[in-house]
Amino acid sequence: MSYGYVDTHCHFLSPTIEEAFEDHDIDVAAIEGFPVPRYGQDWTVEKHLDNARCNGIGLSFLSYSAPFPHFGDEAALVEICRQSNDMLAEIKLEHPDEIGFSALLPVPYMDAAIAETRRSICDLNADGVKLPSNVDGLYLGAKEYDPLFEVLDELNAVVTIHPEQPPVIPQDVFTAGPLPLFEYVGDTTRAVTNMIANGTVEKYPNISFLVPHCGSFLPAVIYRLNGMMNNVLIPKGLADPCDVLGQIKSMYFDVAGDALPAALGALITMVGTEKLVYGSDFPYTPGPAITQKQKALLECAELADCQEDVFRNNALRLFKRI
Repeated sequence: MSYGYVDTHCHFLSPTIEEAFEDHDIDVAAIEGFPVPRYGQDWTVEKHLDNARCNGIGLSFLSYSAPFPHFGDEAALVEICRQSNDMLAEIKLEHPDEIGFSALLPVPYMDAAIAETRRSICDLNADGVKLPSNVDGLYLGAKEYDPLFEVLDELNAVVTIHPEQPPVIPQDVFTAGPLPLFEYVGDTTRAVTNMIANGTVEKYPNISFLVPHCGSFLPAVIYRLNGMMNNVLIPKGLADPCDVLGQIKSMYFDVAGDALPAALGALITMVGTEKLVYGSDFPYTPGPAITQKQKALLECAELADCQEDVFRNNALRLFKRI
């Protein structure tokens, strides 16, 4: 392909957010159980653009990763989100052809989140919003999110989902150590399953949901959920009717992470390729690994007939750039 790829899963780092964790004596690397990049050392706008250009990426949509900077103080979280979104808006203004962004929202404070949604999308020209899979155990799909989702539906918004640490994690088990190995993947699955079972995606059809990491564990459990809902729970009045497979097929999925050799095929079996989008996961995935994974995706048979869509056109349609 002779044009730039579109990266829908890449992250910014913020000195404001790093300082907030430090002020609360929270060691983010200890939470993650995994090396985490740092602002200045591993990420700046210039470092991001250098990596993007080296890997043929023409347009990147930045969003915040994890952990979510919620310390039980609404005013503090509102200010963190405002400062982060202002920073992102300034970056986009300086690099309009190369940078877009999804705004960080101060959930679980829904009135504040609605206000920041409108400010970010209507005033700052955000391309969408980012929501964590849960905040202190309040998962996407819970009724408490309905007022926010009503506004997002009204605005035809793109909602990027990113995993967050679950509220309870088993101790002394390896998978509880490096959160990106299992707990983050599991929490995305838990959040999206909750949304589907509660009919959230059907209820807000104008929202475009973007699910990370090849759908996480969803390709492995979605047919089990479909059978359980339609054969047991709904007939016995234990769940409201919902279109499990229709909801999952309406969502977008990025291929960030380790898509090959197995995850990509399972994802395509679940949803096809029409709503698959590329993601690098920079700076959490370093540049050389991005290059290697990108090359493998470009050479894999599953994407041979749809490279232009997966690496560019699907994302441009998702973010209304074409």
